[in-house]
Amino acid sequence: MSYTFSMEQNLVGEAGLKSGNNNRDSQSIKRTVYVFIDASNVWQAQKTKGKLFDFEKVKIFLKKRFNADVMEIFYYTAYPANGTRDYDLSSRHKFFTFLKRGLGFVVRKKELKRIQVVTEAGQSIEEKGNMDVEITIDALHHCGKYDVAILFSGDSDFFGSSNLPTTAR
Repeated sequence: MSYTFSMEQNLVGEAGLKSGNNNRDSQSIKRTVYVFIDASNVWQAQKTKGKLFDFEKVKIFLKKRFNADVMEIFYYTAYPANGTRDYDLSSRHKFFTFLKRGLGFVVRKKELKRIQVVTEAGQSIEEKGNMDVEITIDALHHCGKYDVAILFSGDSDFFGSSNLPTTAR
């Protein structure tokens, strides 16, 4: 069973959760739930809405909502290289540590790629931190371990594959 979540919906109100299989009584069946969070897209949605997730509350909500006896949450993010910002990045790394040690998340992170772009207007640096492949690999690698997969992303690239873990079993 897979669930998709629309970032335009309010998580706490459960309005954005859609199931491909509504025949099960969600309160009587214990499930193994895996959550895949695309941090970049989630961050953009949070900025747009002006509200931030409390990931501890999100974890508690999802565990209760899906009656999970086992829950694994993967958080995918890319971060700027040291020296590329004129502000301190240590708080970001403290946040990753909190997710890992405090909440038990699996944090997958990599440094942003810096790509030099030359146009008629001149040279600039573009940064890319795409984690789509990592998310897909983990979702497929673990597909036999979970009953429910939840993807947090605003990336439309995942739309076509949202049923893939269900059919891959």
